[in-house]
Amino acid sequence: MKVLIVDDSKMNIKIAEDCLMEYRVVEEIKSCLSGEEALEIMQNEKIDLVLLDIVMPGLTGVDVLKIMKHEKWLDRTEVIMLTTVDDLLVLKECFEFGATDYIQKPFNKIEFAARVKSVLKEVESERKLIRALELLEKQNVELIRVNKMLKEAQSYLIEKEKMTAIGELLEGLVHEIEMPLVKLEKELNRSLSRINDLDEHISPMTVMNIKNNLIEGFDDTSDEILKIKKLIATLGNFSRNSKKDAQSSAKLSEMIEEVLLMINSEIKLIHSVEKQYNDHSRIQCNKGEIKQALMNVLINAIQAVKDVNESKIVIRTIETEDAVICHIKDNGIGIPDEYIENVFDPFFTTKPKNENMGLGLSIAYDIVVGKHKGQIEFDSDCNRGTQFSLVFNKN
Repeated sequence: MKVLIVDDSKMNIKIAEDCLMEYRVVEEIKSCLSGEEALEIMQNEKIDLVLLDIVMPGLTGVDVLKIMKHEKWLDRTEVIMLTTVDDLLVLKECFEFGATDYIQKPFNKIEFAARVKSVLKEVESERKLIRALELLEKQNVELIRVNKMLKEAQSYLIEKEKMTAIGELLEGLVHEIEMPLVKLEKELNRSLSRINDLDEHISPMTVMNIKNNLIEGFDDTSDEILKIKKLIATLGNFSRNSKKDAQSSAKLSEMIEEVLLMINSEIKLIHSVEKQYNDHSRIQCNKGEIKQALMNVLINAIQAVKDVNESKIVIRTIETEDAVICHIKDNGIGIPDEYIENVFDPFFTTKPKNENMGLGLSIAYDIVVGKHKGQIEFDSDCNRGTQFSLVFNKN
């Protein structure tokens, strides 16, 4: 801390200096005999506290105070007026121009030292607060920057997780489409062979048998073609409905059926899948997003029972006065108590990291709760399974 003593009396300056040194109030002291010299010093040096005499030839203490206020030096420097003046109007003027305190001359050394020390402590405390605020502001700016980076990284990973899930679904759908295509190819080859066996001497009975076989084969072929069309239509709907802000009305049970068709290759691994649909109202939603949420919860249920002998998933829809609800229950091992609070946290997973990024339920939560203002809850019992409930408001 640096103190500047401004007084036209060398004796007063000496008394003030000795007092400050004796009581170890401050280590660095400067002094001058005029207001003009004081302004020059303050212009060139950083002064923490000015002890300023009011009555001086030339520029008075009040004049110096006015200039300091005009130059905004009072933002960085405190001022204590030293005076023999008893005029309260003059003192009032000093405070109006920014003085912190005043000390009457001749002053008591103990009082003088204590009041100067008190002001210097306030200066130090204020500067510590300013430094802390500046540091906090820098940390806040850095936190905002890091948070932005984390959000960008999270968005990237979420999109990556979605693409991975879609890739796995496509792999399953390719298999689902390949099977009816193989059947179609076999049936067409069989029909072609039968046609090639025909000749002009064939009996009417044989012709009738071949005709019936061909009709039966074409019926099977038609069924397989319809199955392929349905799979392709479902995939197309999923893609179209995934567009941002694509709002439409839909029945929850219908969307569940589309999702089940898309993850059919995974569903086949389950010993028993039970469906109980009791919803009639349509909900206003982004169908692609809702199907993404349903798919994530269903895949989570499938993974929960993959090592269970009599694996079972029960899908139920019910309707209340205000909402349509989907319950998805599995008979897996349940969720341990220590993980209950983390189920919907991004990147939380109990599975190996190379198998799962822990975003499925987090994405489902964001879709149902964040984007559709619904609810997603769960109830879990160890070794008895888990039930997730997705609640969608009708209005």
